[in-house]
Amino acid sequence: MKNKIISSIDIGTNTITLLVAKINQSKILPLYEKEFITSLGEGLSINKSIKKDAIDRCLKNLITCKNIIRKYNVEDEFCVATSALRQAKNKTKIIKKINDINIYPKIISGAEEANLIGTVVKNEFPLLCKNALIIDIGGGSTELIYFKNYKIEYKRSFEIGSVTLYEKFFSDPINQSHVDSCINYINDKFYDITINEKIDFLIGVGGTITSLSAIYNNIFPYDKKIIHKSKIPKEAFNVLDKKLLYNSVLDRLKIPILKYKRALVIPAGYLIFTFLFKKFFFDEVSVCEKGLKWGVIFNKLS
Repeated sequence: MKNKIISSIDIGTNTITLLVAKINQSKILPLYEKEFITSLGEGLSINKSIKKDAIDRCLKNLITCKNIIRKYNVEDEFCVATSALRQAKNKTKIIKKINDINIYPKIISGAEEANLIGTVVKNEFPLLCKNALIIDIGGGSTELIYFKNYKIEYKRSFEIGSVTLYEKFFSDPINQSHVDSCINYINDKFYDITINEKIDFLIGVGGTITSLSAIYNNIFPYDKKIIHKSKIPKEAFNVLDKKLLYNSVLDRLKIPILKYKRALVIPAGYLIFTFLFKKFFFDEVSVCEKGLKWGVIFNKLS
C-alpha cells in the first residue's frame, strides 16, 4: 500500500473518532484526527435502545466526518462500531441511517476490538509487550489484553464502561454512597480475571485514560504528541480523587480539557481504572493515545 490516503472511523459509546492518514508502505502519516463526543450510548443501559437525540447527534457528526473525508480525497474508507451498537435493540435501524450517508460501519465483537487494540499497542510499545497488560476503558465496555513474550496470551471484553456505569450508579453531585456502590459492582464484574502471573508493564488506552494523563500531567491544551507515551504514577490517585470524585459536574468542568459529556462520566471511568491499577499492584501506567481507529489501519497494513 503506497502513497494511499485512507480513513478510519470508530463509532463508540461516548465518542466518534476519525483518522485520515497517508500510507506509504508500512508507514502511517496522520493528516487529520478529530474526536466528537456524541454520547451515543446515553440511556442504553436502561432502555436497551439508542434514543433519537443520540442517533441525531451521531448522524450529524458522521456527516461532518464524511465531508472531511471528501476534502482529503480518501481512497479507502473504514468504519467500525463497538459496544453501543453491539448492544442496541434498534441497531439495524441505526445502521441503515448511517448507510444512507454513505458510511458503512462494521459492528465488531469485543474480541475483535481487543485484537485491534493489541495491534496498536504492539506497534507503539514493542519492547513493553514482552510482558504487559493493556487496559482500554471505553464508554460501554472495557477490554483487557495480556501480552506474554510479545503474543496475546489473554484477551477479554467486559460490558462495563464509563457511560453505562455512570448511569447505573451516579447522580450529580457525587457522594460516598455512589462511589461505594460503583466499586462493589466493578469488583463483581472483574472478579474472575484469570491472569495469575506477575505483569511488568501496564499500558492504558482510551479517552478516560488519556484524559487522566492530561489532568494529572497538566497538559493544557490537550496535545496528542505529549499525551502519547506519557505516564500516570500511583501517586496520581490523591490528586485525581480530589479533582474527579465527591463533587459536581460543574466542578469538573473547571478542568480545562473536559467538555460536559466527558466531565459527566469520567468519575466512573476513573474508578474502573483505579480498580484495575490496584488489583495488579502497578507503580505506573504508560499511556497510548492511539486508539481503535489506529488499530483498524494497522490491521489493514499487516
